Formats: sequence, structure tokens, C-alpha cells
Amino acid sequence: MLVLTVLISLGVVLRAYQLDRALGGGDENEVLLSWVYTPIESIVTTWSLGSLGGHHVFHTIVLRIMVLLFGEENELAIRFPAFVAGIACLWFVYKIAKEIFISKVVAQFVLLAVVVCPIHIYYSQTARGYSFMMFFSTLSIYATLQILKTEKYFKWCLLLFLSGFLLVYTMPLAVIFILGLGLWILFVLSLPKLRADFFIDARLCRKKLYHFFGVFLSMGLCSVLSYFPLIGQMMGSSAEYYKTSKVYSSSWDTLINFVPNLFLKIFSGPLIYFIPFIFVGIFFDKTCARSYRLLPVTILLTSYIVSLVSGLAWYPRVYLFNLPLLLIFFVGGVLWFGKSLRGLINPSISFNWVGYSLMGLYATVSLVEIFSHYYPSIKTFNANVYKKNIKSQIKNNDLLLVADSRNYLYARSIYKKNLQNIIADNQLGGIKLLVENRLNIEDYKVRFHNQNLPVFYNWQGKVNFNIISEDRKLIYLDEINSTSLLTNDFEITADWKIHSGAGSFTPINDHHFTEKYSLLAKSSANNDMILQSSLGQIELEKPHLIVLVWSTKKFASRDKFFAPVLEVSTLVDGKKSYGQVPLAKANEGMALFIKEKSTAKEQYYWQVHSSIGWLPAGKLGLYMYLKCEAGKSIAYDSLRLFLVSESSQFKRRALNKAES
Repeated sequence: MLVLTVLISLGVVLRAYQLDRALGGGDENEVLLSWVYTPIESIVTTWSLGSLGGHHVFHTIVLRIMVLLFGEENELAIRFPAFVAGIACLWFVYKIAKEIFISKVVAQFVLLAVVVCPIHIYYSQTARGYSFMMFFSTLSIYATLQILKTEKYFKWCLLLFLSGFLLVYTMPLAVIFILGLGLWILFVLSLPKLRADFFIDARLCRKKLYHFFGVFLSMGLCSVLSYFPLIGQMMGSSAEYYKTSKVYSSSWDTLINFVPNLFLKIFSGPLIYFIPFIFVGIFFDKTCARSYRLLPVTILLTSYIVSLVSGLAWYPRVYLFNLPLLLIFFVGGVLWFGKSLRGLINPSISFNWVGYSLMGLYATVSLVEIFSHYYPSIKTFNANVYKKNIKSQIKNNDLLLVADSRNYLYARSIYKKNLQNIIADNQLGGIKLLVENRLNIEDYKVRFHNQNLPVFYNWQGKVNFNIISEDRKLIYLDEINSTSLLTNDFEITADWKIHSGAGSFTPINDHHFTEKYSLLAKSSANNDMILQSSLGQIELEKPHLIVLVWSTKKFASRDKFFAPVLEVSTLVDGKKSYGQVPLAKANEGMALFIKEKSTAKEQYYWQVHSSIGWLPAGKLGLYMYLKCEAGKSIAYDSLRLFLVSESSQFKRRALNKAES
């Protein structure tokens, strides 16, 4: 018991170290921003966003609960589910090893191998679903062995069902593992020699077969029902994503590299030299049942063959459900080899000093790899200091722009809070820009009509900055003036007309983000509906920055929302011409969902947005357009439009609707 306590404690320490590091590494940035910070109903009905692949749905749901309970930037809470799954996985790998080898010593060395496994440590402290996948696959194997060995079916069948279902709901490709496990069960129950390993006669065989069939059928049905809202998206967007992001260039590439890449994922760096012991363990080491040797082979070959035949071969991390069994037989191979070599060197010594020395070498090399390469590679900035530095430089009504989506985390909460202040007060204070130290204000661009639009092209030399961290700074525009061009209730008081398409629009008072009303638009089934309203005329002596803020409520996760469009009309040689205002969404991909404060039975989550661009100089007629997708509904609220300029050029005629 002391050995187990020490090993588990070591596993906890290795996985807890740097668990509270700043968020963002290992695709945590994408997972949190794209899915975790969205409502549950969006998580369970949205598979892919634009060019992104899918997400680990069950793990995402768990993370959503954690951020609701402990906050959106709580590093420990966000990584805690992966951490717990990783520690629990250690225990069940040990239990499986005892089932396979009957030896407590072998099982303890297996536990040591997993405790110091770098890739297992990495995913046990990263907010991704791979730790869940390794844990649920290990739990499925353990439950399967118990069903084969005992007649206490209910609790083990329930455990197999839950672990298998949650495994697939976390990682859809893990259905390959379920298929491999099912094939192994079928081999064991069909072949008398393998069946004899578990003392199963013909009568008992039928009974167990029915129980396994019921479990796997229930597992499949629940998986289909859970993924039902996502199946169409998975077949469409994911197929395109995998097609354009192929890991292997050809079937030949998959044939040659699939299995080696998986081994190299588990045995990284100098640990590569220990890979041959896996095959030694599978083919030579003594197990308590012959059928156990077939288990890792069946699951690994199923992964390989299905991926090769289907052409859907993804990154090795997706197939880490093989890790527990491969490490179990790796240890068996090391100890068998050590025992055999010891017999050749000095048969009189019964102590397997060669095998134990090799395991000590493996543990030492793993720890060196962890402390010299892994931990330094994930070390990052001090999140608390970073957040404090940003907050100290930004006032309540400042608009925070972040140049790189990789830097959205920790800036997002400030951006979200300030947008709410800007909307509530209908006032824009200043504009702050978070960029890498090597960049300047003219490098900030937004996407407009598939082109990168420079926003601050005429602000060089008119800004200051403060260093926020070693690699980031905060640029702020000096002495700007901003004026709101819209009233608080503009979306209700504006004179909207249907510009194109057909449908209806009406104010509603039971759901709103601010004030008392929002605008609900419903489009006919045939065409998108576009609403138009005149904002009046304005005269500018120089081009001005403009900032647009608004909120929307979609009624299905796959519905589209369209940013409001501004249009200007000008007189050129006595002829009126029209053009769209260059205005593009700021902080693209930083989804902000805020729950309304409403007395209605159902409370909406509103998505809040901002756009930035500029208005040209001259006498301009301004028009705004709102769009609703064909056959859909969408609500708009909190439209705010600000005209921004330097103090020195703040000369213009006021907006005048009578002249439009």
C-alpha cells in the first residue's frame, strides 16, 4: 500500500505542477473561445465553426459547468476535470495490469510507467478531451474484464455502458476503440480456447453475449441520440475540414507512418528506444490468460485498418486510447527481457535486477524529459500580473481591440465588460489596442470583403503605449473625441423599411438586452430580408473612425447573424452615388454571450459585437441595413454608433435627418 501511495502521490505532483499556468496552450484558446464560453444549448447543437474542426462535446459541457461555477479565467478550475481524469486513469491502469499479470510488482511498475509518461502528464493538465478519452477507455476495458470474470452483471454492465458512451460523446473517433473492444469480446466468446481462460461454458457464454450485446446496443443508441443535432454538421463541415487538413498525404503515407507516429507520441524523445519492449511484452511475456495478448493487438489493428480503409487518419493524439494497454505490455516486455537476460548472465540470482534496472532507466529518462523539455515548453507568463497590467490601463468605457486571436484570453473579460458599459451609457471613452511588442498601430487590420483592412492608417505618431508583458504592449489613441450618432432606442424608433426580400419586423418587450424593447425580424422562407433606415446627413472635413456596437439573438445555433451594414450616399458632379462603409467586425472569433435580465420565463443569451472602420470626408447621407436569413428569425438590440476623431480635427456638421 505504501508503494501505491507514493506512486499515486508522485503522479499527482507531476500533474499538479504548472496546472495553474496561464490558459491558452494546447489549443485551449480555441476550445474556450469557440465553445466553452457559449451557452450549453449551443455546445450540444454546434459541431464546427467556420474553418475549425469539431470539439470534444462531453468535455466541453463539463468545462462550461466549471466556468459557470468558478469563473471564465480560473485556470485551476478549467484544467481540473482533465487532472482528475488523469489521476483516476492511473488507478484503473494499475487494476487492469493486476488482472493481466496477477503480479502486484508488475502492476506497480506499470503504474510507475504511466505516472512518469510525459504525454499522459501533458493531457492530464491541459483543458482538452484527451485525458477523458484515456480514462474512459481504461474504465471500459476494466469493466469488460469484470463482466467476463464474474456473474455480477448489472454494475459492471452499467459501468461499461457509461464509460463507452461518454468516451464516444467526448471523442467521436473513439468509436474505433469500441469496435476493437467489441471484436475482442467476440473472439473470446466465440473461440473455446479463449473462452476457457475465463471458465465460460456454452450456457454462460450465451448469457454474457446477450449482456454485451445489450450494453453495446444501448451505447450506440445513446451516442446517436446525443449526436443527433450534430450529425449533419459532422458529415458536412468535418469532412471538408479533414479533407483540407490531412495529416497523411496518401494511403501509402498512412500505411507506413500511422502506427510509428502513435508509438512516437507515447514514447517521445529518447524514450523511443523503449518501443520494442511493447512487442516483447505482447508476444513473449507470461499473462494469466492467452486472450489478454490479443487485446492490445485487436484494438491497435482496428485503429490502423479502419483509418487506412476509410482514409480518415487523424493526429496520433486521437488514438491515445491505445496508451494504457501499450504501456501495460511495455512493462511486461521489459521485465520479461530482464528476467531472460539475468538468466543468461547469472542464473543463481533470483532477483530480476536487469528488468528493475531497465524500468529505473525508463523512469529516469522520462523524468529528465519532463523537467528538461516538457515543463520549460509550457511555461508562460504570470496570468495574474498580466491581467492586472491590462486592467490598470483601461477605463470602463474604452474599446479594447486585440490584434491576434491567440491573445484573446484574459483580454476577453475586459472587452466584454466594457462593451456592456459602452452600450449602457451610450458612450465610447477611448480605444486601446493590445498587440505584440514588435507591432505598431498601422499593423492592426480587420477582415473586410476577404481583404485585410488597415484601420489606423493615418494615426502614426499620434499614439502612446505601455508594456503589458514581456511580449505584449497596449497602444492607446491620444486625445480622441467620440460622439454617439444614435439614440438609446434607435432600433425601435428608426423608420425601418423592407429594402429587399419579404417578412415582418416588430418591437418586442418580453426579451431585450437593454432598455425595454428589441427588434424582432422574421424573414419569409424564400429570400433573405433586408431592412433599411436612413440615419440622416453628416458633413465631415476629414475621414473619421467609426465604431458600431450591437447585440443579436439567434434562435438556433446554426442560424447566421449578419453585422449591420452602413451605406453612404454622396453627390459627385450633381449625381448621387452610393457605397458601403468600410466597417469590419473587431476581435473576430471572441464570442460574447450575455444572459438578459428579463422577467420572461425563458431568458435569452444575447451575443454582443463591435465593428470598426471609417467614414470618408464630405457631405454624406447615412443608411443602416439589418439582415435576416431566409426562413429564420433574429432579434437586434442595443445599436450604438460612434464617430471618433482627434481633438484637433473635431469639426463637422451635426447629423441631420431632415436633410437626408
